[in-house]
Amino acid sequence: MTLQWVDYHPWREEFEKALDPRFYRIEHLDTIINENWARIFTCPEAALIVELRRYPTGAFDGHVLIAAGSPKHVVAVLRPRAEAWLREIGAEGALVESRPGWARLLKDHGYAPHQMILRKDFARWT
Repeated sequence: MTLQWVDYHPWREEFEKALDPRFYRIEHLDTIINENWARIFTCPEAALIVELRRYPTGAFDGHVLIAAGSPKHVVAVLRPRAEAWLREIGAEGALVESRPGWARLLKDHGYAPHQMILRKDFARWT
C-alpha cells in the first residue's frame, strides 16, 4: 500500500458509487493509487483524483478522473492544490471531462470548453 492509500481509503466507497461500472471498476482506482499512476487530493469534505494524460509530443495535462464529496470544496480547496501540483510538475493544463454542472462551477476559475465529445450509447439505441 502507498501513502496515498491512507487518503484514498476513506473515499473509496464514494468513488465506487460515482463510477459507471461499464467503463471503470473500483479496482482500477485501487491500482492507479497503489501504483502512484495518479494523485489524490483530499480535505475533510471532498476528494479528487488526478491522472496525467500524455501526448505524443511529451506534453501532458492533468486529467481529473473523479471527484467525491462537496463540489464547493472540490472547487475552492482541492482545485487550487491540484493545479499547483500540475504547474510544479510541468503540465500544460488541467482537463475535466464530466457533467455540464462542473462547467458552471469552474467557469470563474479559468476553465472553458475546449473540445466537444459526442457519444452515442448503443445500449439506448438497440
